[in-house]
Amino acid sequence: MSGGEFIPNGSIHWDIEEEDVTNNGGNLKRDKKRPNLRGRDPIHPASIGRAMGAGKKDHPGELLVTLRFPEGTDVGTTLQNALKTLKLNRESRLLEIEVIVPVNQAADADAIRPSPNDWAQARVEW
Repeated sequence: MSGGEFIPNGSIHWDIEEEDVTNNGGNLKRDKKRPNLRGRDPIHPASIGRAMGAGKKDHPGELLVTLRFPEGTDVGTTLQNALKTLKLNRESRLLEIEVIVPVNQAADADAIRPSPNDWAQARVEW
């Protein structure tokens, strides 16, 4: 499974995993040579969600998660289904929810645009 996570703890730690590749037959196989991308933004928690430069941020102390859905998606049903996944994580004691976003395949030229990219289907801002 490929994926990523963002963890605030006095800074923002991020970890993106790229583990799966598709062969020509459409089957997934594990590629152990692909590295994880890990990093850390040393931002102080009091600065998360506050404008620090040219951009305007209006969510102090909060992460902003943007999800983009293909046109025609029944987003109301998607969010109702997401609410059904709401549970308490036993270890972290954080509430968690899962939202399934249908994939919208962007053209290569759109996918490589610099951030913020309107073609990104999931974005986390701090």
